[in-house]
Amino acid sequence: MKSRKGSCCLPCRIYKRKCDHGLPCGPCVRTKRESMCRKNPSTLAVFQNTTRPTIFPKLPRPAKPSQPSDIVAEVNSEANYASHPLSVEEDIGPKPLFSGVQNQPPTSIVSSRSSVKVSTLFEQQIYNSVRHLPMSVLTRKVQSVDSTKIKLLDLVQSLPEKAQADILVDNYFKLFAHMYCSVNPPWFYTCYSRLWQCSLEDLDIRILGLVYAVMSVSCLELIPQKCEQMNMEPLFVRDLSDDFAKCSTQALKVSDFEKNADIISIMTISVLQSYFHSNKDPVSLNYYLRKSIAVAFELELHKEYQGTSAFQREVRHRLWWDIVSCDNYQTFCLNRAPIIRFDRYEIPFPVNCNDKDITEDSVLERPMDEYTHTSYLIYSLKLFKICANLRNSEGELSPNADQVIAVDRELCELLNSLPWYFRLTKDSEIPYTSPEYYDHPYLFHMFWTCVQTQRFRMHRSFLYPRIDYCYKVCLEASSNVLDVYTALRKIYISEKKDGLVIQGHNLFSASLAQVVFMLVENPPNSDQIRKDVEMAIADLDFFCTQGIRSKVVKEGAIILKELLALCSITYLGSSVAEPDVENSTSLLTKRIGYIFGGESAAEMYLHRLSIGYIVNNESFNENNQQTLSTQGWSSTRFENTAGEEFFTKESWETWDLGDWSKFFQ
Repeated sequence: MKSRKGSCCLPCRIYKRKCDHGLPCGPCVRTKRESMCRKNPSTLAVFQNTTRPTIFPKLPRPAKPSQPSDIVAEVNSEANYASHPLSVEEDIGPKPLFSGVQNQPPTSIVSSRSSVKVSTLFEQQIYNSVRHLPMSVLTRKVQSVDSTKIKLLDLVQSLPEKAQADILVDNYFKLFAHMYCSVNPPWFYTCYSRLWQCSLEDLDIRILGLVYAVMSVSCLELIPQKCEQMNMEPLFVRDLSDDFAKCSTQALKVSDFEKNADIISIMTISVLQSYFHSNKDPVSLNYYLRKSIAVAFELELHKEYQGTSAFQREVRHRLWWDIVSCDNYQTFCLNRAPIIRFDRYEIPFPVNCNDKDITEDSVLERPMDEYTHTSYLIYSLKLFKICANLRNSEGELSPNADQVIAVDRELCELLNSLPWYFRLTKDSEIPYTSPEYYDHPYLFHMFWTCVQTQRFRMHRSFLYPRIDYCYKVCLEASSNVLDVYTALRKIYISEKKDGLVIQGHNLFSASLAQVVFMLVENPPNSDQIRKDVEMAIADLDFFCTQGIRSKVVKEGAIILKELLALCSITYLGSSVAEPDVENSTSLLTKRIGYIFGGESAAEMYLHRLSIGYIVNNESFNENNQQTLSTQGWSSTRFENTAGEEFFTKESWETWDLGDWSKFFQ
């Protein structure tokens, strides 16, 4: 059987050293990392010293060392972003959204790990359960006991200290929870409080999996100041996100959620959406989405609830429409047919209310001009319902421009009817809401970005031959898609609020739509688009210096830089360094297809940059002749050039984007 992942100490895993499993190990002694090695030793070293693995550092945080740790120094050495307007110098103290159920702090039978050797994370139950097991089982050499029990013990032992888990859970419900509204916070905190008090035999594996999902998403983009409060390095916290996600999916498998259908499993998958989006993993997202839909149909969430519990009815409605929302958003990103059609089910939308408005007997519905925790979900569903008219009864996308224009006009009506809290003020600022709705600016940005990028996707197919209405829509969207982000950015700079880093996915999708439109169409507002994209690149790079390991954020900045370079090469004849082979059309479509509207849509649109397409289509030359001539393009550029045989129409037809860029070097 394979040895346990992560059996080496933490420094050896980070710096790729061969750990000798000492305490401290030899490589850490030579590199003067003994302290970190003792805090995070290898599994074998722990068992050899007859102590429990210290997976997480202790709280409270010790005195800050005079010199930064090796990991922080490594991150900060990449670039100096001290002057970046988004830099936050002061510490952001934890402001938990909930301190417990009904605002009462949850009680716990555990105490400080520093005072009692066996104290937290069900340690007493764990030791009682594993005391009789042979050492070979504990070191994963053989599997001589029930595999389910071993998996359960692994899941329990992977939990952090409760104080650290509290920070992660509160951060999730402060910034992430109301993107989907699938988890009711008061109900969750009740289960979360019981989790830390129950025995191992009474442990609900479904709740444990949900807690791991919540912590995984929270770890994704936790700002460094909160990592310090947890006494953890940012890079270590990012690794925990992957570990917690694996624990969550493992809990789903142990609970056998496909056979034992329950609502908690759907909640867990809903929470993990953000993790899959951040890691650019549409395959896993759609896999679990289909599983979630199957469970939902088995639980008959697509039918009206016949019970008397108002709480159960509202939770079922939220879960069902969260699944529908996720499914339809994937139709936007991947250009696939939806699994669930809006017109086939008549389940009411979630009620416009706050989490505290839901009781077992009633739900207090609020007017739509009052912002609540479900307002974002309701208006997102209205958006998806309108866009569902783009497809026929078989789920196929309509190629009819008139139908696309009709849908766009419905979208414009929706935008014009938005309440005040989803509109910018006259000063182009985000309207103020109660501090209770801390995540309102971020949800406003997500909704606005989703609408504008979808307008890009709808009309791109009708830009050649050009339909004036479609071109004007794309031109308008390219100018205002980042309006809300710019206002949100001002809030972050002035108030030093956390949470902006979680907007990396939406920022990249909006900037990608802008720069590709500029690359292919060369619109008159290219200068503004370039400034917007350069701002997005700077912010994405800054997010990376904050320890963010999201693939969308990290790779997004690189892709935007390459596309800007191609714009300079294609239209300005710039002497920009030659891009690598990944700038070819085929590889570009693979890198942006998951968010552009599918690889086929990206390939068809970028195909317009090919030499053969330009030469064979007279209307392209007519539309661009005046613009290109004003930017330095002239037939004299082709005079007195060696190898004139390469500039024949027949050879151009075989060129791709890489050949086109090489030509201007």
